[in-house]
Amino acid sequence: MTDETNNPLRAVFLAALMVLWVFAGTVALAGSAAAIEGNGSISNGDITPQDSSTDAQDVTYNFSFDVQNGSDDENNSIGGVEIVLTDASDGTSGGSVDDPDESDVNVTLDNGTERDVVVDDAAAVDNDGDGTQDSFQIEFQNNVEPDDGAELRVGIADSVDNPAVEDTYQGELRSYEPGVFSSNDFKSTTDSYDINDAGDAEEDRRDRNTDDSFGGGQTRFKGQILDFEADTNGGQIEDYELRLYTPGDRNGDEDIGALITQISLNDSEGAQIETENVPDNERVVITAQGTDENGTEFNDPTIVEVNEEGEQQGFDAGAGGNDNADDDAVEIVPQTLSTEFETDTEFEGENVTLEVDSNRDNFDLFVDSDNLSQSELTSIIQDSTSTNINTDRSPSDDAVRVDGVNETGSILFNFDETGNFSFDFEVQDTTGNASAEIEIEEQPDADAEFASDSGAFTVKRGDIQSDEGNSDSTISIDTTDIETVTVTIGDEERNNYETTLVVEPSDDGEIEIRMNTFLAGNVENASDAYEVTEGELVTSNRRTDQLTGVLDEGQYDLTIETRQTEREREVDAGVLNIRQSSYESLDQLRHPDTSLSNADEVSELSENEDLSETDVVTLSDRDDDRGSPERDLLIHRVNISGVYGAFDAIRTESTGAGSLESADGEEILREAQTGGTALGASSEDDPILNLTFEQVNFRQNREPKRNNFTNPTGEGFEFVIDEDNETVYLVTDVQQISLNRETADEPNTDEQVETGDLYRFEFNVGSGFNETFEGGIDEYAPEESTSVNLDIEDRTAEFDTGDGSEVRVEPAADQEIAGTTNIAPGTNLTIAVDSSTRTRRNNSNDTSELAPVFQRADVEVQDDGSFGDSTFDFSDNEVGRTFVVTATRAGIEDSAETDGRVVEGRNAQVSISETTASVDQDEVSTITVDSGSLPQGGFVTIHDGTLQDGATLDSVRGSSEYLEEGNFSNLEIELDDPYVRSDGETQTAIAMPHQDTNDNEEYDFVETEGGEDGPYTAGGAIVTDSASVTFEQETPTPEPSTPTPTATPEPSTPTPTETPTDQPGFGAVLALIALIGAALLAARRTDF
Repeated sequence: MTDETNNPLRAVFLAALMVLWVFAGTVALAGSAAAIEGNGSISNGDITPQDSSTDAQDVTYNFSFDVQNGSDDENNSIGGVEIVLTDASDGTSGGSVDDPDESDVNVTLDNGTERDVVVDDAAAVDNDGDGTQDSFQIEFQNNVEPDDGAELRVGIADSVDNPAVEDTYQGELRSYEPGVFSSNDFKSTTDSYDINDAGDAEEDRRDRNTDDSFGGGQTRFKGQILDFEADTNGGQIEDYELRLYTPGDRNGDEDIGALITQISLNDSEGAQIETENVPDNERVVITAQGTDENGTEFNDPTIVEVNEEGEQQGFDAGAGGNDNADDDAVEIVPQTLSTEFETDTEFEGENVTLEVDSNRDNFDLFVDSDNLSQSELTSIIQDSTSTNINTDRSPSDDAVRVDGVNETGSILFNFDETGNFSFDFEVQDTTGNASAEIEIEEQPDADAEFASDSGAFTVKRGDIQSDEGNSDSTISIDTTDIETVTVTIGDEERNNYETTLVVEPSDDGEIEIRMNTFLAGNVENASDAYEVTEGELVTSNRRTDQLTGVLDEGQYDLTIETRQTEREREVDAGVLNIRQSSYESLDQLRHPDTSLSNADEVSELSENEDLSETDVVTLSDRDDDRGSPERDLLIHRVNISGVYGAFDAIRTESTGAGSLESADGEEILREAQTGGTALGASSEDDPILNLTFEQVNFRQNREPKRNNFTNPTGEGFEFVIDEDNETVYLVTDVQQISLNRETADEPNTDEQVETGDLYRFEFNVGSGFNETFEGGIDEYAPEESTSVNLDIEDRTAEFDTGDGSEVRVEPAADQEIAGTTNIAPGTNLTIAVDSSTRTRRNNSNDTSELAPVFQRADVEVQDDGSFGDSTFDFSDNEVGRTFVVTATRAGIEDSAETDGRVVEGRNAQVSISETTASVDQDEVSTITVDSGSLPQGGFVTIHDGTLQDGATLDSVRGSSEYLEEGNFSNLEIELDDPYVRSDGETQTAIAMPHQDTNDNEEYDFVETEGGEDGPYTAGGAIVTDSASVTFEQETPTPEPSTPTPTATPEPSTPTPTETPTDQPGFGAVLALIALIGAALLAARRTDF
C-alpha cells in the first residue's frame, strides 16, 4: 500500500479515536459522582481510643458509623473511608498518626451478618496542611454495598500518638468512592473523644482508695483494689458480677466460671473491686445483663468488654456467646516478697543493707517493728516516711513506708543502739509480706586502715611496688588490736582480677605488701606475686582465672576486712593504680679510674657526681707491669620501667637471692636475654631484653667484634639494678671484656677492645617482653635512641705550653702548671716536676750543682678535660733553669712528659681555630677562642682582617668579659658586629689579648682610642692569633663542559706569629697605635 493510500486512512482512524476518548471521559465522570449512591447518609459515628491518656504512644483506635440508604431505596456503595482527627478547642492537634500497614487495619461490615472487608491500601496524610499527619485514608479492594442500618467498623492498631493536652477532641468519619480522597464529595459523621491527663487516672484511683484499674488483658496483684467504670446504657445494664474466667468452647458459656462477688456501682457508675478473695493465679472477668446501646438484649450473664483503663466498652458478645474474652480477663497473682539483711550482725553506726526480692517492680512497702516507734523507724531506715500513711492498710500506727521499691531492690539501715531487732514488711496494696532480723553490736576499738592519706597506691605495669622511686609506695596498712587482716586486690566484675591475702600484722601493727604486676595475673600460685615485707602472709587466693599476660593498666579496687565477730567487715577501701610503663632514655657515661668491683653497687652509680656523659673511653697500655693499669669504666644507664617484675621473677626462680639488690645481676641479665622457666618462655627465642656491643669499623671481609653480655661468669661487666629509681646500669671494663668474632670455623672468643675501634651499644626490650605485655611497654617508643656509639682511644694528655714547646714559669711562688687530657673527668693524677740539668749560678764562680727541682701536686680532671695546679714554688730557681713535667698515676702514654723552663716574666698567650658557617647560616655572631693565658688578667678582643690594613679601632668586632689572671679555654666571645655571608666566602678573625690598665674590669680600649687597656706584647710584638671564618657554599650540580686551564693560585696571606719573650711597658696613645700598625704590617709582610 502506498503512502498516498495510508494517509487518508490514518486521518479517519485518529478522528474515530478522539470521539472514543470524549465518550469514555463522559462515562468516567458520570461514574464518580457520589460517595454514596442516591441520597443516603452515614451517622452514629464512634471514635474510641483504647488508651485515652495524654502523650500515650502507638495507641489503637476503633472507629464505626451506621449507613442509611436514601429514599431511592438503592444500597449505598462505599469504596473507602477517611478518618480525620481534627483540632481541639484550644487549637492543639487531636493526635498524630503513623502510616499503618494493611495488616494493622481491620474493617468489618455488619449487614446482620459480619464479614471482613479487604483493605487495598492504607496511608496517613496531613489533612489540614499544618505539617502533622492527622488523618487515615483506607481504600477497599472492592466497593462494599451495606444494607440500610448496617454498621461499618474500622480498627487501626498501634498507629496514633495521643496529644499532650487534656481536652475533648472531635473527629470526622468520611465515606468515599475509591481513589477520590482529594474530592469534596463525601458523606460524613462526627464523634467526640476525651484525652485525659495521664496522672488523672492514678489520682482518681487514690481518691477512690483504689490501687490500679481493672485493665482488660492485664495482670494485677492479689489484694489490690481495682477501679472499674461501667456504662449501664442509662440503667438498662445491671447485675454486674466478678466471676472466674474459664476459657472454653465458644459455642457455649463455658468462659464464665464461678461467682466470686457481686459488684455494686456508685452514683457515677464506678466500682472498687477487691481481689483479696480471688484464688491465686486465676483470671477473672466482669459479667452483666441487660440491653446495650444497640438494643441488643443479654438475658444471661455476659462478659463485659473492658479496656486497659478499666472502662466498659460494651459486651464481649460473639455469634455464639462470649468472644475474645482473653482481652477482658484480668489475671490475679499473689505478690512474692522476701527480705534479708546482708549480714546477721553489724556494728552500731555502720550502714547495713536489707535486700528485697519480689516478682513486682516499683511498689510501696510498710515497715513495722514491735520494739521501735515510728520516729525511731524513720531515723533508722533511709528514705522512709511517716507522712500520708494509709491507716486502713498499714499494719500499725507506728509503721513507716518506703516508696518505689524495685523487684531486686535494697533498703539502707543504720542503727545507733545495740540489740536484737526484728522487722515486719507488708506491701501497701497487696498481700505480700516478709520479715527480717539483725543483731547490732558495740563498735570495737580495733581498727585497720590504709596508711596512704588518699588510700591510693601506684605501680608501673610489669613492675613491683617500691618504697622509693616512681612507684610511690607499697600497699601499707596500719592496724590496732587486730590479729589478721584480709586484703582484697581487684574486683572480679570490674577488673576480671581479684586476689585476697590474709596477713598478720607485725608487732608494731604494720603491714607492707609488694605486688609484682608481672606475675600477679599469670602465675599459678598467687603468693608468688606478693611479698609481705612487714607482717606475715598467712594465705593467698586468686578468685579469678589465670590470665595470659601482665595485668592491664587501670584502677584496681583495694579493700581491708577484719574479723572481730563471726563475720568479716570492710573497714577501709582504697585503689591501686597500675600505670603505663615506658622506656625513657639510654645514657652512655664513663667512670673515673676505679676497679670494676668498686662499681657494682647502686649507691656508687646513682650518687656518683663524677660520672660524665661520653662518646669515648680511654685505654692504657695492656703491657703495663703494675697489674692494674688505669682506664675508664664504661657505664650505660637505662631509665626504664615495666621490667622489674620480670627481674624479680628471675631472682626468685633462678638466683635464690632475698631481694633484687642482693641478687646476681649478671645472672638475671643472662636469663632475661635467653628466656627461661621463670618468665614462662617456651624457648630461648623469647628474650625479655636484647643487649649488643658491636664493632662498626671492622675491616673488609671480616666479621665485627661483638658481645651480648650473656655469660655471667665472664670477666669485664656488671649488671646493677636500681628498681627504686627505675634504672639499670651495665658497667663494662673495656680493657678486660672479651669479644667474639665469627669465622667460618670456630668463633674467636678472645678478641679484645683496641684503640681506634668504634662500637655501637644497643639496649632494647625483646620479643618475649612484647608478647607477654600484649599492648604494654611496647606501645611506647623510647624518648631517645636505644643505641649509642663509642670511640676507643689511648689515654693522652698535653701540658699548656702557649705557642712554644715548653712549660714556662716565673722564678716565683704560686706558679700554675696545667694541661688537658681525654681521660674521664674526676680522675685523679699527679703532676710531677723534676730537674733536668746542672746550671752555673749567675755572677758566681761556684760550679757546684744547683739544688734539684722536685715538686708534686695531685689534681683532678675537670668536666672539660682540663687539669692543673697553681701552687708550684719556683722562687728559689734562677731564670733559665730547666725541668721536666709529667702526669703520673693515670696510665697516660709516656706520662705526657714535657720540658719546662724558668723565664723572666710570663707572656700572654692565645689560640684560635677556624670557624665554619653552614650553608643555611648567614652570619657568625660568636667566635670561640680555644685557649690562652693572661698573666695579669684582662680581655680577649676579636678583630677582623682590616686590622692588617691599619684599622686598629674599627676592626674590633667584639670583646670578652673581664677575665681573671691565668689560663682559659673554650672562651666564647659574643660579637657586637657579626661576620655576614655577604662580606665574602672567607674572612679573618684575629684574637688579641688586652690588659686592664685602669683596673676597672671594663674594656675601654676603643672608647679611649687606645689610651687604656692596650694589648699584651711579647718580645716587642703584639700577642695575636688568627684564623679564617668560612661560609660554606651550596655545591652546584656539575654540568659537562670543555676543560679550561687552571689558574696559578696567588700566595695566601700568612697569619701572624706570636712572639714569646719579655713584655715591655706602654707609651702614649699615638705611639701605641703606631706600634700596633707597624707590628701588624710587618706580620702581614712576613707571616700572614
